[in-house]
Amino acid sequence: MGKLGVVLTGVVLAIALHGHAKETSGTFKVVVNPTVGGRKIPRDVLAQIFLRTAQRWGDGRPIVPVDLSTTSVVREAFTGAVLGMPIDGVKAYWMRSVATGNRPPATKGSEQEVIAFVAAEPGAIGYVADATPVPPTVRVVAIE
Repeated sequence: MGKLGVVLTGVVLAIALHGHAKETSGTFKVVVNPTVGGRKIPRDVLAQIFLRTAQRWGDGRPIVPVDLSTTSVVREAFTGAVLGMPIDGVKAYWMRSVATGNRPPATKGSEQEVIAFVAAEPGAIGYVADATPVPPTVRVVAIE
């Protein structure tokens, strides 16, 4: 394949991924521990939180992110829409980052486990399917 073919393939892939991120962004919602202030969170800050480059909330408390399993379709949607990469890209990121001492978020196997973790841990943040009922022990925040 010539240079033009490679460039066109890259452009088509970028457009496909961009469209995928927009389609899936409504399939999840972000939940926080009630001690976390604010009702909205910028998408770029959310990405920094889940890549662990942002470590503290505005009040100085530690941010405690929690992910769903890498086999979860909700995680796939979140990863594409917020982090802008596929789950394999996130796995590669963490393989590189662990060597520098940065640790990935805790992982839970179900949305109920994410909700329980977020409810119990001050400063915690996670995500669940948009259709998942949210108890009063956690709070939903909008993504800007």
